[in-house]
Amino acid sequence: MQSVFFCGLAHSFGLDEVAQHAMRLATQMGPMWMGAFLERLAAGARDAELSVLGMHRERFKREWRGLLPALTASAALAKGITPAWERVVSERLLSDSKLLGRVRSQIVEVLLRADPRWDGVPLEEAVDLLEAYGVRRKPGLIRCAGAATLHVGSSAYRLEDFTPVAHLPETWAEACVEAVLKAGVEVITTVENEYPFLAYVEEAGGPADVGARRELVVYTAGFPTPALMGTLARLSERKSSLLFRHWGDADVGGIRIWYFLRSRLKRSVECFRTTPEWVTSESARVGRHLSGLERSALSRLSAELEPLAGADVATACELIHALLKHGIKLEQERF
Repeated sequence: MQSVFFCGLAHSFGLDEVAQHAMRLATQMGPMWMGAFLERLAAGARDAELSVLGMHRERFKREWRGLLPALTASAALAKGITPAWERVVSERLLSDSKLLGRVRSQIVEVLLRADPRWDGVPLEEAVDLLEAYGVRRKPGLIRCAGAATLHVGSSAYRLEDFTPVAHLPETWAEACVEAVLKAGVEVITTVENEYPFLAYVEEAGGPADVGARRELVVYTAGFPTPALMGTLARLSERKSSLLFRHWGDADVGGIRIWYFLRSRLKRSVECFRTTPEWVTSESARVGRHLSGLERSALSRLSAELEPLAGADVATACELIHALLKHGIKLEQERF
């Protein structure tokens, strides 16, 4: 009986701590969506109701101590940081270079639930989400394929000589932009997943053949990092006639990535290969069924998109309607 009493006391203490910490963070300057999330969390914690976090009592009792630094880091990342290595970010935000790594999964879960850009994206598809906020865990690379000549210092590098595809350092971004523009690239195809990216380049005959059709193929690895997004944005700004198109999964995450690219580029991005017609044709085969949460997220995303203009938006809305109609989701590897 005594142990039950102390467990209950610890649980109550944890709720109070989380509620107070969330309110402190909510009063600091930051995006409205993070402030609103923290206020909902504080109110819920005071009532011992943690659905905003998707947590049940037992899990909260195990994890609430890690939730405090996770909330601190999430609120800071929401405001925007200078991109840096994970342990550097951890030291700056939490005064402990290893702590962010220990609570990384909790930070990802908080941001998935708080940031409207990721509404409905499953946790298992967001392993590298913190890269989109500037937290780097591995050397930054621009993985692409095509034909162009990059001038870096006194050396020249032909993009088509990197086979099967190029892995360029992020520090070569400006050289890459200049080379792509000089090569007369007309189409930029972004690809969400690694194996479809490799297969697409191989199917085209290799980097040189991709380049021969005035195309550059870029692997986004899910949501693109700030550095990659910046490179794509500079290409867009420098050449307004470029056609951008994205090939991603037919699910909440895939459509969210397309919308993220479109929003950041501030231009139309064609839905490539992942189309309503493809979903319909594949619906006769066994597929993974949409969950209730995914259905709700797709409906909200459709409502968010419908007021926007553009043929690409119309296609995305039709794609969402096809997914909801057939009740399935498809990965691009199935193409």
